[in-house]
Amino acid sequence: MSQVPSPGDVILVTRKASVQFVEPMTFRVIKVLTELVTYHGWVWLRGYQLDDKGRAVASRELFVQPAGLVTLRERQAPQPATLNARRRRNMPPPASATRRTGIGVWWVDGPAPTGSPPTVGARRGDVLICQDRRMPVRERPVVIAVCGCPGAGKTTVASATAGHLGIPFLTRDEIKAGLGLSSASVGEDGRVRLDGDFHLAGGPVSLRAEAVMVDAARLLAASGVSFVVESSVLSHQLLGVLLAGDARVLAVHVVAREAVIGRRLVARAAGGGAVGQQLLALFQRGELKRSIFVPPEGVDAVVEVDTSDDAAPVIETVVAAAVALLG
Repeated sequence: MSQVPSPGDVILVTRKASVQFVEPMTFRVIKVLTELVTYHGWVWLRGYQLDDKGRAVASRELFVQPAGLVTLRERQAPQPATLNARRRRNMPPPASATRRTGIGVWWVDGPAPTGSPPTVGARRGDVLICQDRRMPVRERPVVIAVCGCPGAGKTTVASATAGHLGIPFLTRDEIKAGLGLSSASVGEDGRVRLDGDFHLAGGPVSLRAEAVMVDAARLLAASGVSFVVESSVLSHQLLGVLLAGDARVLAVHVVAREAVIGRRLVARAAGGGAVGQQLLALFQRGELKRSIFVPPEGVDAVVEVDTSDDAAPVIETVVAAAVALLG
């Protein structure tokens, strides 16, 4: 390898990379420590030592020569999920399906099954998700990171996904509300009065909430807990702690037509909230472009969910993509 490895790459480290590695070591790169000064031709890498089954056994930082490294597996670029997911409740799997996860999820490997609806029409490659919704326990967590413009409907999608899978739901808005209540006071009329900073979009309380959310995500991922996290932007800081926890990250980008988002933000601002009014002003000035909220590179998969029709969110594709990461 002549180039510096990228986060997510699995490499073989031998004496060609550094004389200390008498025994070859398989290593998964989490971060290239470019902030550290090194000699020409050397680099600091942070990541995990892997055993012969690909499981992380130790967190390490290596000082090596990229020219001596061997790439075993490169991290794949994120691809939009195209899985055709169909939820089947209280129904057994078709005879042609193969159970893959042990939790009521089947992949159709044979020809389209026959029988009474709703199993009629299942095609090869379909994911059939039956009644048992529990996420299986695995050593590497699956984190579903939901992002999107304010008003796009990301909280609705994230909440529905977490409820369907029965896993924790971590959202910055609720953390911010908790911080606001902690510093609130009670007026003479008996009403709770929040601190003025609470009502600033992107203000000090919002920034504290973001930091708390990142810390909570770090703890959950490092503990092997699969969960849903929701924030307008999937920041590099948040993604970094998820990858450091060896999580498989599914990014869900929630979108809607501009006219629909504008209508929703107008309704939110009409409710009298200062933050809602600020967000509406930002939207009307063209400062909430869709491109701002696109998931960054480095995630394992990307799903786009359009909520323009205002119907209940269709999360089957999200669930199917999450299940695919388990395999």
